[in-house]
This record gives sequence, C-alpha cells and structure tokens, in this order.
Amino acid sequence: MKSKKYNIYQRNTNKIYNGSHYAITGSGGYYIQESYAMKLSPIQQLGKYDMTDAVQILFPACLLNEFLGDFNAVTNQFNNNQIIITAEQFLYTVREEDILSVGAFGFMYADYRSYVNNYFGHTMNTYSLFTNDSQREFNNGIFDKNCLYSTLREKTTGAFGEIKEALNGYIEINKVSEMLLKITELNLFGNRSFLSGTQDIYNGFIDGDLIYIPDGIHIKLDTKMTLDLAVLPIIENEFNIMNETPTITLDKEYQSALLLRVI
Repeated sequence: MKSKKYNIYQRNTNKIYNGSHYAITGSGGYYIQESYAMKLSPIQQLGKYDMTDAVQILFPACLLNEFLGDFNAVTNQFNNNQIIITAEQFLYTVREEDILSVGAFGFMYADYRSYVNNYFGHTMNTYSLFTNDSQREFNNGIFDKNCLYSTLREKTTGAFGEIKEALNGYIEINKVSEMLLKITELNLFGNRSFLSGTQDIYNGFIDGDLIYIPDGIHIKLDTKMTLDLAVLPIIENEFNIMNETPTITLDKEYQSALLLRVI
C-alpha cells in the first residue's frame, strides 16, 4: 500500500502547518487569565482543520504512551484507555524550542497596546501610554515564542504569600484504543499501514500524529491603573470615577487554536 503524504511537514519542524489538514480533535482548551487555570477536555473525534493560525507545539509520543500500559493483542486494547497529563507534567515536558508557532497570538501585544491607547482617545499608535518599563515587558508589541513560553511558566502568589505555578488543570484523552484503531484503518496521517495489522496500534501514538484543539488557548491581558488625584478632576466626568482611590481596569481576552505535533 502506498503511504499517504498528509503529514509531510511533521518531519521538518522548520515547516509550519498552513491550510487544512487531518487531525485528532480535542475539545475544551487552555485558559491563561487572572487565575491562569488551564484545562483540556477529552479527544472525541477526528476532523480536518485549517491550522494556519494555531499555536503549534512539538509533544513527545513517549509521554502519551507511558500512561497506556500494556497492550492486549486479543482485544486490541491498552490496559489504560485514558490519558491524563497534569499541568506539572506539561511544564516539565515542553521546552521553548518545542514551540514552533505562536499562531493567532502573534499580534496580541500590539493589539492590546492599541486597545488601551484608543480607550483613552490616544490615537497615535506609533507611540504608547505605557511606560518604558511596561514597553519592555510587552516586548515592544511583539508576542513571540519566548513570550508564550514565559507566559506558560508564569508563577502567582497565593493569599498567604505562597508561590504557585500559574499553569494548572490537566489534559485528558479518552477511548485511546478505539481512536488509534480508526487512525490505523484510515492511515489518517500517512504514518501507518493497516497491512501491519495491530502493530501500529501496539505502538500507541507515533511520530506524525496531530492533536488539534479548536478552542485551544485563551490569554487574558489586563491593566490596572491607580489615578493621580491631581489629574482626577480632568477625567472623572468622562469615566464617572467618584472613589477616593480611583482605579481603572482594562482587560481583553485573546484566543488561538492549539496543535500538538507528536514526535
């Protein structure tokens, strides 16, 4: 049987998936916001998706497979038919060099800077109301792989001063045996052959598999400002600020699909 070529990019990590390709479908998603809670719900089906604007991350098959246990060749089932990957395991596994593309987040910082400027009627978007230190923190409007990696590994301070990983939640994949059998039957990614019988199923996840989560990652940016009382009378009418210690909170949420490229 002639091997399909759907996953021609998979062996060349310099290539970023563009356009529509087949993938395992994941539901749910990651959320990076005030609580930095992150959760991915079970894989439920297969589909073909436009992956152009997805965050693309290399993810090791060995980590997915070590949870499956032994394989029963009679029933074509793994001992464990479910995979759960904690946030701690995800952080331990994903390195900065594993991030191939930041997807739709590429212009997030620049868009947020414009959003804040426009809120205050500051239309000269080549400049900014942010301080120089804030500009450096926002990487001069560019959200790149380093920014995404740093965001994933952000830490928060608890109510009692304890330091916590900002990333929490888990990834869950159910009915893995049935899913792998279907992928083998269809040779969906061009990296298996049904002529090998259960051999490819026995191998579990392999190089070339794709897991796509349409609602993949949410990032919420916010800016909290305490206003100088000296300038408060100038703007209090516009913003209806009547507190003794007035603050303005600006937040905006961004979303990108997530593509895990199994290696």
